[in-house]
Order: sequence, then C-alpha cells, then structure tokens
Amino acid sequence: MISKLKSIIYLFIILLLIVYVISFLVNQIPSINEKWNQTSNSFNEIFLFFALTSLMLFIVHCLVYKKNKEQLGFVFLVTLTLKVAASFFFINKIVYSFEKYYSFIYFFIFLVIDVFLTVRLLNRKD
Repeated sequence: MISKLKSIIYLFIILLLIVYVISFLVNQIPSINEKWNQTSNSFNEIFLFFALTSLMLFIVHCLVYKKNKEQLGFVFLVTLTLKVAASFFFINKIVYSFEKYYSFIYFFIFLVIDVFLTVRLLNRKD
C-alpha cells in the first residue's frame, strides 16, 4: 500500500518545488522584491504556512485512505474547512494589502494542489 502511494507523495513534493521555484523567481522582480522588504511577513513565511497546511492535509488524507477509503471525501471536506479557517486567521493578521494578495494567491494555488492530490488518491485502483 505504501509503495502505491509513493507516486502521489513524489508528485506532492514536485508540485511544492515547482510552486516555490516559480514564486521565488517572480519575487526576484525588483518592484516585487522591494515590496516584500516593506512587509511584516516574508515570502518564505507565507509560503511555508500554506505548504505546511497542505502537507498536514495530505498526511491526514493518506492515513484515512489507508484505513477507510470510502470516508476520504468527507474527511477532505472537514480538513479543507479547517484549512480555510486557519488561513482566514493567518491572513486576517496581515496588515499590508500586498501580503494579502499574495496570501490569497497562495491559498488558491495550494487549494488546487490539495484537490488534485485528493482526487488522485480517490481515483487510485488498488
């Protein structure tokens, strides 16, 4: 079972690396980099928050998949609701609008990753 999940685990790691590299390169644009220097949170802190929440969701989804695959859809809805709540409290503390825009962008990027990986889990043929 664990070996069957390896491809999805590798896919998760690759997606995280791709998003990070693209985000890092975009943030090297001088006007964007200058705005990050004026903010209270760094690009890495915001990225790390969303990456860790997606990692926690992915781990929970893998554990549920191994125990009871039929419940994964319901667990996905609950964990996604918790992630939305945590994201709301995280984004609500942000003062600068520039950071809020980036946080919402990352929220939607990682939401797509969460949905994509959960669909891959649900569609696995064991």
